[in-house]
Amino acid sequence: MSAVSTGPGSLGGGAGPMRMGARGGGGPLAKAKQISAQAVPYLAWASWILAFASSPLLAATFIGGLVDNILGLLPAWVPLLALVIMVVRAARDILLDGVPNMEAFWFTLLVCSVARSVDGRFGDRVETWANTVLGYIRGPLGAELGTGSGIALALCGAAAAFLVAQRTMKPKGG
Repeated sequence: MSAVSTGPGSLGGGAGPMRMGARGGGGPLAKAKQISAQAVPYLAWASWILAFASSPLLAATFIGGLVDNILGLLPAWVPLLALVIMVVRAARDILLDGVPNMEAFWFTLLVCSVARSVDGRFGDRVETWANTVLGYIRGPLGAELGTGSGIALALCGAAAAFLVAQRTMKPKGG
């Protein structure tokens, strides 16, 4: 006979009530972690969509102007090449596993600002599209937040997208 009791509720390794949750994974904490893990891709997509909506807002602010001025110092083909690389890399990142990661997030957030510096009709078209999206977003979102300021809306949207992305998106290679 063993000196260690193995009956229910004992500390001797039996299948007491405290050990059932740890073994079976059926405790409330385990269920919460499982639900949380299942929600991560949806939150990553929500963050990416918020970044997509914030991109034209940022492009219409001083941030877009700053990116435009910096890229304007380079040869004319560099902004176009940067834009194509950003779009292809963001699409590749999303298509690899079906969930946007941080690389796609940053490229999506800055794509309209880079497109603003592309010469020709393409850059004009993207800027027109960005201003149209800005018009659709500024009205309802401005009413909800109590401000029509493009800068305030852009920074609020980008900050919210970034905060969600920090917790839900993997860094490149992660």
